[in-house]
Amino acid sequence: MARPLRIEFPGAVYHVTARDDRREPIFINDEDRRALLEVVTLYRAHMEGVLSMSAIARELGLSISRISRLIARVEQAKGKA
Repeated sequence: MARPLRIEFPGAVYHVTARDDRREPIFINDEDRRALLEVVTLYRAHMEGVLSMSAIARELGLSISRISRLIARVEQAKGKA
């Protein structure tokens, strides 16, 4: 059974695992390449933050859920100020 066709639309982000059998290019143009690099950069920054929060939690003996609640309380307090 063949894989269903991917729904494509402008601005979408796709997970690229391999090139076509015919070795066709992955990117349509340099703008596509830059868009992917931007997404990867943003994701990396996000993951570095998550890993930092995890390391801090481990050092303090706190769970991630507890830190999340503390951050929410701080954000809520900022909104009231």
